[in-house]
Amino acid sequence: MNLKFDYTHAFFKGQPTKKNLTELTGELQRVQNSMRMMREIDELGFADLPGNEAMAREVAKLAKRYKDFDDVVVLGIGGSALGFIALKDALLHPFHNLLTEGRVAPRFHVLDNIDPELVGGVLNLIDPAKTLVCVITKSGSTAETVGQFLIFHDYFVAKLGGKAEANKRFVFITDPDKGPLRALANEEGIATLPVPANVGGRFSVFCPVGLFPAALAGIKINALLKGAGEALTTGLDAPVLKSPSLVGAALHYLHYQQGRRIAVMMPYANSLFRTADWFRQLWAESLGKANDVAGKPVHIGPTPLAALGATDQHSQVQLFAEGPDDKLYTFLRVEKMRRDLPYPKSPWKQDAFTYFKGRSMRKLLDAEAEATRYALTEAGRPCVTVFMPRLNEETIGRLLMHLELQTAAAGLLFNINAFDQPGVEAGKRYAFGLMGRPGYEKEAARVNKATAKPFVLEG
Repeated sequence: MNLKFDYTHAFFKGQPTKKNLTELTGELQRVQNSMRMMREIDELGFADLPGNEAMAREVAKLAKRYKDFDDVVVLGIGGSALGFIALKDALLHPFHNLLTEGRVAPRFHVLDNIDPELVGGVLNLIDPAKTLVCVITKSGSTAETVGQFLIFHDYFVAKLGGKAEANKRFVFITDPDKGPLRALANEEGIATLPVPANVGGRFSVFCPVGLFPAALAGIKINALLKGAGEALTTGLDAPVLKSPSLVGAALHYLHYQQGRRIAVMMPYANSLFRTADWFRQLWAESLGKANDVAGKPVHIGPTPLAALGATDQHSQVQLFAEGPDDKLYTFLRVEKMRRDLPYPKSPWKQDAFTYFKGRSMRKLLDAEAEATRYALTEAGRPCVTVFMPRLNEETIGRLLMHLELQTAAAGLLFNINAFDQPGVEAGKRYAFGLMGRPGYEKEAARVNKATAKPFVLEG
């Protein structure tokens, strides 16, 4: 089940070269040693998750308790939702919610935005008596999620005749000890699962944040954690130039120095597109920083961009091939897909139809992936390909852990803190102020003053 990390086409005659990677060996050894030390002192919390058997048992036990619901609504935003979305799309039937026969898990509705049409649309679909609502926020005070919770709880109380019945249909995944959601759970007797204190949202897919809804979906969480653990061992214990995670971080670092400051992830499988979406948050929020670890202004960070093969061959690839040489491309490919569709013999004689005979849709997808990679490298664009032998719990666990390790390693190479998000926190404070939350009056005043005399055109 090993992933194959092919960086054959990451180098050209210009910079960087394979020699530059080799010259980085000492620095990568420092990075690997730092990550090991951080793990020992509990500062690399996501690395402890694959081996946490007690956590996995707790998740499985609670999921079994709630296995008979028809619908599951997940309320969360950012890292509280994207990890499960990636797992769900990678491992469930592409039209899981629409299946009428053979569906053994509930329908899932992940509300990772506060668009009232989206949220109201789900309220129109569900029967509160047969619906479980999973509320995910580590802080317990995320405005978007708390607001959604209030709406759903009020709706359930009205439909079910009181708080007692409504509360039975909520599970909170939040800080183990503190925060308003934890306090409310203790007061109301609502079931909970903890988010480890040293695990941030974007690194939380292997804790109850991702595992609990995954277990409800019938995803084999032990196999998922097994794959993650194997990738962790490779990343932290292998010689540095044999570690896909460290080499991946080094390639992004080296190309960034040469002006390739956009990281494109392009899966050739629809089921992995939301994995690329999950990676966007992981990479952007971890590496986009104003200051380095010493407080020196650096305004650094490669920008992540998601694309989908073969769809984006007909949109973004024109820019990729002939636009600015400012990107490093990572292709995700699955060697043995779960399904294929052979092309039938054409009843028409034109070449445009007849060459499909004896071939399949999978064959065409593979051909287009290889052709796109070749076309980009022919144009001097650097590419990396991650091959997954097949798509299952173990391999998706390996992939996500590889990307988490790669991100942490890149943070050390760039000399920034990959685990905070001060830019996000500022926006949260201003939003609290504008919504009238006590204690944030100064933030509201600053925003209102700045927008008092807007320049607005009408047309």
